Amino acid sequence: MLITLWNYIRGYVIIEVTGRGALRFLNIAARGGTYIWDVVQTDRGLSLKVSVAAFWGLRKHARKAGCKFRITSRTGAPFVVHRYRKRKLLVAGALMFVISLYAMSMFVWQIEIIGTGRLNPADVTAAAAQAGLDISSFRPGIDRDRIENHLLTSFEDIAWVNVSLRGTRATINLTETLPRQIIVDRRSPADVVAAKDGLIVSIVTSSGTPRVRVHDVVRAGDVLVSSEIIVREDEAERITDYVHADAQVLARIYYDFNFAVPYVYNIRNYTGNEHTSYDIILFGRSFALPFRSHGFESFTRSTSTENVSIGRYYPLPIIVESNTYREFVLTQHQRSPDESKALAETILESRITAIIDPCAEIIDKRIDFLEHSPSALIVRAVVAALEDIGQQQLAVWQ
Repeated sequence: MLITLWNYIRGYVIIEVTGRGALRFLNIAARGGTYIWDVVQTDRGLSLKVSVAAFWGLRKHARKAGCKFRITSRTGAPFVVHRYRKRKLLVAGALMFVISLYAMSMFVWQIEIIGTGRLNPADVTAAAAQAGLDISSFRPGIDRDRIENHLLTSFEDIAWVNVSLRGTRATINLTETLPRQIIVDRRSPADVVAAKDGLIVSIVTSSGTPRVRVHDVVRAGDVLVSSEIIVREDEAERITDYVHADAQVLARIYYDFNFAVPYVYNIRNYTGNEHTSYDIILFGRSFALPFRSHGFESFTRSTSTENVSIGRYYPLPIIVESNTYREFVLTQHQRSPDESKALAETILESRITAIIDPCAEIIDKRIDFLEHSPSALIVRAVVAALEDIGQQQLAVWQ
């Protein structure tokens, strides 16, 4: 990409070489140190590109090879400048644009994070900024070794990291460590406490002393199985020990669900009318372009962004944001009682899935539909689930 830009800046010509010695002409020019590119065979001979500076030395090669050539096209900044040499402001503006483009290519305008799973990419970006890699950082001043070492020392979850710079894009490629295994120290005394309110259905104790029985009602935080065990107890003394209590405590948990399903609802009917407006985000600041008004009373908006870049590895600090507005008209519809009940059951199932532990067993479900409201179907549901509510907690006396 840079070679193409450099060739355009210094200018080049496309020539057509004809005659029997066309291939010999290429060999002689190559041995003479002339850089030739994009050689294409045509019906009359060969078509190729050569810089303006090297063009003037081709005549001697053509005479030696016994062929002829002619210019078919002139391309590049020198020819553009010559064409508009009398329009000085235009030429100056074009030069300033090229200089600005080259200056912006010396900075980092996009940072890509690859390989994050447990880590937050925003945290990795912030840590890289502390080490000198940030948006608008000067590329020659970036110390990749320093950034990599800083990331390794800042995050224990990073096992390997590599920082690469290509054009105006910086890529941080990392590999996370294996997830840490939760090690339970069973030598430490711990109680089994209730995680939720419930009615005890069964309790199977592996270690510890049960403090509750079947049919007891417990509250969250109550001790279900104590870490204290009695080794010996008589009239003279009582000897106790403390263990890591473990038990499976199943309890019946009740969940209440109350919501309403409106009989009347609206549906969006899209008219097919659309309007798209554009914003330019330059160095983080947004500039609205003309023709933003769409005149729709009811509409939906979808937004997409595209980063302006020169090739694949030269993104610029310019983002084009497009907003597409789609017009719709609301039409009113009414549900029948049966449709409302079917929708209520669907809503209830989705709420059960979202709230109740998937490992729990649903043992009872009661739904009451109250139809005295003229505008909506009132739903009241009670769901009973069988769950293991025991969770271990370090003994309080510690």
